[in-house]
Amino acid sequence: MNSTNIRAGGIAFLTVVLSAVAGLPVAAAVDNCGLSLADASRSNSQSSDAWSNYQLGLAYATGRGVPTNCAKSKQYIQQAAEARYPAAENALGELYEASKPPNYAEAVKWYRSSALAGNARAQYNLGRLIVHGHADVTAANSISLPASQVANNDWVTWETAHSSGDDRYAAAARLWTASALSRDHVAQYHLGTLFESGLGVQLNPDLAIQLYRLAAPFVPEAASRLRQLQPAGTPHR
Repeated sequence: MNSTNIRAGGIAFLTVVLSAVAGLPVAAAVDNCGLSLADASRSNSQSSDAWSNYQLGLAYATGRGVPTNCAKSKQYIQQAAEARYPAAENALGELYEASKPPNYAEAVKWYRSSALAGNARAQYNLGRLIVHGHADVTAANSISLPASQVANNDWVTWETAHSSGDDRYAAAARLWTASALSRDHVAQYHLGTLFESGLGVQLNPDLAIQLYRLAAPFVPEAASRLRQLQPAGTPHR
């Protein structure tokens, strides 16, 4: 199969993937009140009050030890987010995105603040909103990677994750690269779809396979795509 056919097939596949997640508040397992639990760990650089407020917010969202109460969940998460706790900033963005109707302006604001602080799930979420047209591509500006992360990963480089154009897919690739390097498996999968389709990045099916392989134990869609691209018995490249 030549590269033109590969890219055409990849674009058709990516269109299906993006359409499937367009209506979801977050493209991951979602808990009560519209929250994912991607960032439940504590960062040593954050204050104990901010961490405690964030944990209380998660508890009220999930009913863990207390009755589920979305209003209290948002109250505590907002307090933690305003104290610049990155996981809480991402969670607050998820709450704004899950609201009826979604408040994308506030979601983007909090996702971007968290993404700039290096939060992997916020980087993924911000890229997702850019792809779906709910955030401007400039929201990806200033997202950078530590040089050590790039040097220690032979499956992708910062330069590879850029196209010459400044479109929404290139912006998403920048964000999803940062997220994928921090081992966000959903980001690894979606970055793989970009490399498979050649949207926003240089077409590279081999890198797509490597990314799908990393995500496959955690993301069923990645495992499915890997089986299609690399049938059983095909040696790893």
